[in-house]
Amino acid sequence: MSSHPTAEPHIFVAFGATGDPIHRKLLPALHCLFTKGLLDERSVILGAAPPIDVNDESFRALARAPLGAAATDGFCGRRLYYQSIGEGTPADFQSLAARIAQLARDHHLPGNRVFYPALPPSAFAPTVERLGVAGLNRAPGWTRLVIEKPFGRDLESAQALNALIHRHFDEPQIYRIDHYVEKVEILVAETLGVEHRAAYCERADAVAPDSQTATFAALKLEIANYRWYGVPFFLHTGKRLPQRLSQIAVTFRHPPSRILEPLGCDSIHPNVLVIALQPNEGFDLQFEVKTPGRSVRLTTKRLHFRYAEAFDKLPSAYEALLLDVLIGDQSLFVRADWEEASWRLYTPLLERPFPVQTYPAGTWGPAASERLSWPPRNLAAHEPSVEGRTA
Repeated sequence: MSSHPTAEPHIFVAFGATGDPIHRKLLPALHCLFTKGLLDERSVILGAAPPIDVNDESFRALARAPLGAAATDGFCGRRLYYQSIGEGTPADFQSLAARIAQLARDHHLPGNRVFYPALPPSAFAPTVERLGVAGLNRAPGWTRLVIEKPFGRDLESAQALNALIHRHFDEPQIYRIDHYVEKVEILVAETLGVEHRAAYCERADAVAPDSQTATFAALKLEIANYRWYGVPFFLHTGKRLPQRLSQIAVTFRHPPSRILEPLGCDSIHPNVLVIALQPNEGFDLQFEVKTPGRSVRLTTKRLHFRYAEAFDKLPSAYEALLLDVLIGDQSLFVRADWEEASWRLYTPLLERPFPVQTYPAGTWGPAASERLSWPPRNLAAHEPSVEGRTA
């Protein structure tokens, strides 16, 4: 029996239901929750999209393809439904509201709803507006709205988006998913490029013909307070890097007194705590030790922990976040004030012209990024490098 809380019975409305994100990420994650018994058996998933030539049966057939042999009749055959929203007019959303009400009656649901717009940014605001006008922002039970980044394109657009959302939804209803010493290095590396997401990215103004849109960024930031004085934060992210990896590396300061220096051992590496977020969650603590013997010889060693090695396979991050939405836990989601604070930081950088610097696919980015503590060394996903130094 699962020790996790089970989501209350609800209707999960997925906009963009015929698109790639729904079938590649959302439906597989919901299917995993269903097979683990974490979704109430009365819950249903309603796909919503413009095509009018899709019905319940053809939508179920589309859903089976990415699930493959794992697809269950209990999920695909009795939990999935489809509703066309045509051109997204108020009348189309009234039809959507009527279908939601009918499904609630048919499955004896208490009126709980999740709205998940897997849509390009240009379609998001009109969808939220139509939901509010149709009265779908309120229900006999709870109503929750999931928002995936990008949260606007600068501070002004983020504030306008939040103002629109807050006209119809209260902040406790909103779940924003963000796609985390001497120094702190935060790395989010992808091996994928734009690829099959090109159409979406063009609508998101991320890619255009002859585009010089950046695919790599490296920043050095500092926090202007006493606690973090003198501690730089290095942020790196990019596409088409050598490996897919998200990690936080905390490099500790050297001690003020180096007791081995008089013995000729003046090359001592600082301790490093590496927190691996994905794809292999865990941590490594790298530190210097003296090897046995009369000579003063230091070696870098590592304490190593991985959840996958100690426990059963962890649920995907997407699956875990969806369950948090369904049980009403907002701990891992960002608020409107956090979102706007981040745009206050980054908007001036976006407005400042930078020279374009290229890098070959499969490398760690432009050569100029090396001055920002890059490329990364001793990655948590790699075997530790062991170095011996003799005085």
